[in-house]
Amino acid sequence: MARSPHNARRVLARLGLALLAALVTLFALEGALRLAALAGRGLRGGARGRVTILCVGDSHTYGLHVLPPLSYPAQLQALLDPSGRETGVLNYGVPGRNSSVLLRELPRYLEETAPRAVLVEVGFNDTWNFDGAAEAEDGPGSRALFASSRLLRMVRLLLLGQRGREPAPPDVIERDGKLVVVEDGRERPAGVGGAAFGLVEGEALKERVAANLTEMVRLVRASGAAPVLLTYASENQQVFRELNARTRELAARLDVALVELDALFREEIAARGYAALFFPDDHPRAPGNELIARAARDCLLAQGLVSPPASAAAAAEEPAPRLAISGQDREAVTFALSGAPERDFQIVLSPVSAPPIEFLGRTIPLGEHPLIARCLESQDLRGRTDSAGRARVRLSLGFLAAHAGQEVHAIAAVFPVAITPETPPALSNVVSLRP
Repeated sequence: MARSPHNARRVLARLGLALLAALVTLFALEGALRLAALAGRGLRGGARGRVTILCVGDSHTYGLHVLPPLSYPAQLQALLDPSGRETGVLNYGVPGRNSSVLLRELPRYLEETAPRAVLVEVGFNDTWNFDGAAEAEDGPGSRALFASSRLLRMVRLLLLGQRGREPAPPDVIERDGKLVVVEDGRERPAGVGGAAFGLVEGEALKERVAANLTEMVRLVRASGAAPVLLTYASENQQVFRELNARTRELAARLDVALVELDALFREEIAARGYAALFFPDDHPRAPGNELIARAARDCLLAQGLVSPPASAAAAAEEPAPRLAISGQDREAVTFALSGAPERDFQIVLSPVSAPPIEFLGRTIPLGEHPLIARCLESQDLRGRTDSAGRARVRLSLGFLAAHAGQEVHAIAAVFPVAITPETPPALSNVVSLRP
């Protein structure tokens, strides 16, 4: 029996009302989730209810050339809360990352970490790395809409079973002499260095980075977190100076907190010299990262985003590190290290034993020599102890070719979870060898 036009209109009307009710419900739920995020902004925290500070950017955030405890995010953690119980600082810096890829990944980072503040230092790699640039230049559009929707974000988390999981910062490993980034279950080359620098510069570079930073600020604020922009510490290249100037303009226009590292480092460079704070490729050394961490801490405190750190509790007693030479042949020498489990370490060597020098707040019984700087830049002389507190390091004697036949002294520094004046690195005994 044919349905009358009147009945068909009634059915369509009911479907329309049902669809309208569903849309109203979805919009109401989206609004409620956004209001809840704003209301809870002062209580935002990451894993285990901690206040989370998220540091994003490129190799300057990651801490290229230095051990993980000496990156600026790790030193910021030590300054704010060495135990990590109340405040957690996450290092999501990736060597070679440009502003377009960071913009693409940022919604997932915000989703995973629920930070109270996001520190952003990026832009230099836009000169040569075009990954994601075309997508970013198309404008935010639906990508930003889907990225900022709290309802869709909640559904995605529930479907993927990610609620309550620990954040997983990008991991950077060395393989066959090259850096590889492991992130979100994928691997890719880190893309550090290369001959493609300088392909984009001037206004084109500044406009691309400024547009991406503007969108990042919007996404961070939409998530309920506070954005903080950092200028690059070095002004050794024109591109740094141009990006820093544009970042200052952007921070003023968007009313964003700004950490002006370039201004801070001008005075420090005049006092200490450039080489004391930077590697030859303009990445900060450990003392430079300490200055960055202190400046970031002061900014976070001034903005009321973190509480003043409580007095650091006494560090738990850990076994003293012990260094030995377990073998030597014509090609290499093997060091055996024992100490606290799962701790980063650095071995340094010097053919000079006096006078003793300062190293990360400790006096070590080695004399100043250029070989020490080479050790600090070598990937072969750093690592991490295993769960039993042991590590083996095989060093090619070619590294010590200039000292053949001489006595060379070695010592290991084992780093605590967070380096503070109260908890400096633990030093091993000194061992000697003749390469």
